Amino acid sequence: MQAAANDLHASNALNASSATAILQSGLAAVAAGSTEFDMSGYTVVDSVAVTVMIAWQRAAAALGKTAVFHGVQDNLRSLITLYGVADLLALDGKERH
Repeated sequence: MQAAANDLHASNALNASSATAILQSGLAAVAAGSTEFDMSGYTVVDSVAVTVMIAWQRAAAALGKTAVFHGVQDNLRSLITLYGVADLLALDGKERH
């Protein structure tokens, strides 16, 4: 089940000012069985976005599942690479290593 973009994308920003609400929405989605996230709507991001994604992955892992992130924009992908956590996240349907 994929978390609907409309449920998580109140705006196009996933940054310090929007992270708490988006984090909670994603955690609720994971608890309800969603493990796939459409990240394509987040065009304004900062390092907090990476933290949110890792939190969703950890929540999914606690349920024996893997969170999968689709549509990750280049700016967010760059942050993920910069922080060296690409192997922790399943991007675009590719399983983690």
